[in-house]
Amino acid sequence: MPLDITELPKNWRRCLSGPQDEGGDSTQLKPFWCVAHVKPRCEKKLAKYCEDWKVDYILPLYKSLKTYPTKRVVFYKPYFPGYIFINTPLENHQMLKKSQHLARLIKVVDQELFAKQLVSVLLAITSDAELLPASKIKPGILVRIKRGVLRGVEGLVEERRGVCRVCLSLDFIGQGVIMEVDADDLEVV
Repeated sequence: MPLDITELPKNWRRCLSGPQDEGGDSTQLKPFWCVAHVKPRCEKKLAKYCEDWKVDYILPLYKSLKTYPTKRVVFYKPYFPGYIFINTPLENHQMLKKSQHLARLIKVVDQELFAKQLVSVLLAITSDAELLPASKIKPGILVRIKRGVLRGVEGLVEERRGVCRVCLSLDFIGQGVIMEVDADDLEVV
């Protein structure tokens, strides 16, 4: 049986439906989707800021298990690192911009399409399907290795199946070497 919007968490449903019609057609009070591009590792902090100011937001998170020598810890990481989806009237945009966690607020041009795509993603997240966030790291993208003895080395992603095949090339002579690197150890340049 297909999922529908009623199976989403209550706070997500409220955000997707927006506030109930209060009789006014004022553009200033009508909620608009915008995407908050946050400073590094500040997604949850901006979410807390939105909660404090009663601003509707969506921050989809997934469980990530980290194993240490003596214990295992579960972390909740954003499916879309660096972004929070906010549905709020224009009058709240200035208040959001005052947050120390926000890098910039991106206005969504096609509100209907964005809401439709967001519902699709949220339904997939709440289903029992196993999902992993899709990375920006794909063939043809220039990346930098973040960890290990090759930290700081840059190369082009050749192939992505489980691990990434990164080509460290010498463009001048048109040759290079290919190595396999875990996608978590790469960052887009």
